[in-house]
Amino acid sequence: MLLFLRSKRLASHLAELVFVGGQVTKPGSYELRTANTLLQAVILAGGFTPEAHRKYVLHARPVSEHELKVVAVDVTKLLKTGDGKQEILLQDGDYIFIPNSKLSKFTAVVTAFRAIVPGYGIQF
Repeated sequence: MLLFLRSKRLASHLAELVFVGGQVTKPGSYELRTANTLLQAVILAGGFTPEAHRKYVLHARPVSEHELKVVAVDVTKLLKTGDGKQEILLQDGDYIFIPNSKLSKFTAVVTAFRAIVPGYGIQF
């Protein structure tokens, strides 16, 4: 019982993280408390590279231990409207993947994303 309490206490002190990869200046994991939305996470990761495909940004959220629900986000629309209601609020364990703009077909984007999260099933 004491071991369970220690592990639970330790887990409560671990930072909640989101992972940003692909065509950003500084890909990596970022604390959720400093990046609550998809755009904030991209900014924390140094912003888009010139090669970034801003119309097919993938947001993936774990729905089970080995499965992710993936949604493609057109960030250009978010930036045009400036409507914060359209922003995606992040949760612990979310992934954001910005593909290269040379990957024009959605299937190529998904294939590139699967390479960075092996072992997960993906739902659309």
